[in-house]
Amino acid sequence: MLCVLLCAVLVVSGLAVVPGWDGPDLHNGSMLDALIGAALVEYTTGSLDFAVYVTIIVGGVSAVFTILLVVRLGFARWILAGIGALVSLYYVYGLIRLVDLGAAAEHFTWIGIAQLVWLAATVTALLPGTSRAMRGYRHPQPLPYH
Repeated sequence: MLCVLLCAVLVVSGLAVVPGWDGPDLHNGSMLDALIGAALVEYTTGSLDFAVYVTIIVGGVSAVFTILLVVRLGFARWILAGIGALVSLYYVYGLIRLVDLGAAAEHFTWIGIAQLVWLAATVTALLPGTSRAMRGYRHPQPLPYH
């Protein structure tokens, strides 16, 4: 659920952007760098709206599957792990892209935070304890008398 909240915060920061944004400002680090898809803007639409929409979609889909996970539908765990892995790989690409652009250290802060949150959520979804929790609590069987 923390990933969904992070997506919401990033979208709100993206909606506050001045129209005419034309790429990362290499002198001022901001939360806009951590929008999912911000590193791909110049290859797609050329507008930050693309990154805002992708972040909204990823956050919404993650929220739906988190709710399905809470009601103990096992397939939701694997879908969330897949989404988390894809987003984590995207943030690795985003960090590499910023290094390639010669960005200042301030740009790495929000991408690093987002990377850690998504990676932690992915690892949590893959833990064996999560699988046992999906099956529910089972009372221990009493030992047979000899």
